[in-house]
Amino acid sequence: MTRSSSKPPSKWELGLFPGLSKDQLQDELTQYQHQHSRWGRILEYPAGAVLVEGGKIGGAREVTPLCNLISFRSTWALSLGITLPSSGQEGLWAHYFYQNGMWSSPRRHPDDLAKQNQFRSVADTEAIAWAFSGTDPAVLEEYFHEDANIRIRLSQWASYMARRHRQKGWQPPEPPPIRRIRPEDRYLSNDWRLVFDLARYLGFPIEGELEASLK
Repeated sequence: MTRSSSKPPSKWELGLFPGLSKDQLQDELTQYQHQHSRWGRILEYPAGAVLVEGGKIGGAREVTPLCNLISFRSTWALSLGITLPSSGQEGLWAHYFYQNGMWSSPRRHPDDLAKQNQFRSVADTEAIAWAFSGTDPAVLEEYFHEDANIRIRLSQWASYMARRHRQKGWQPPEPPPIRRIRPEDRYLSNDWRLVFDLARYLGFPIEGELEASLK
C-alpha cells in the first residue's frame, strides 16, 4: 500500500528545533538511530527545522524523547502532540519544551504549593520566547492556555479548590473569551487547529505541509 492511498493517522507528533538546519537535524536523528514512521519527514524554515511523525507507535513515540536529547546541543526543542477530532472526541494539542536537556514547560504554577494535591500547569513562556525570537511571552501565554494538558489541570484544580473551600463560596476564575489571539490568526482559541497559528507565530508555518494529511 502506498503512502498516498493509506489512511492518515489520528495522532501526530512534531518536534520544532529553532536555529537548526534540516541537515543538522538529520545528523542528530542519525546519531540516535531514529527510524521515521511511514509519515515521517523533516521540514526546514528560516526559523529552524521540524521533525514530523504520524501514528501512535514507532517513530512517532520517539519525538518527545528526541526533543529532550537533541536540546542538549541545540539548546531548545519544542514537542507538539496533536490528536485529530473523531466521533465523540474533540481535537487536542499539547506541548513539552526542553532547554539544554531539561524539561522546562509545562510546569507547576508558582502559586501552587508542592504539597498541594491538585495544581495548575503553566507554560514557561519566558523561556519559549527566548528560544523563538520575535515572540512575546504575554502572547505565548494566551496560546498555551489552550494546551489540552494545561486546560485539564486547570479544571482539576478548580474542582479541588471548590471542594476545599465549599463553605466559603469559592468560585473559579472566569475562562478567557473565545477569540482570535492575534488578528491574523486563522482559528479561534477553542479550535484545536490553533496549534498551527501558534506554530506560525513561532516562525514555522507547517499547516500547509500537513494539510492534506490532516483531513
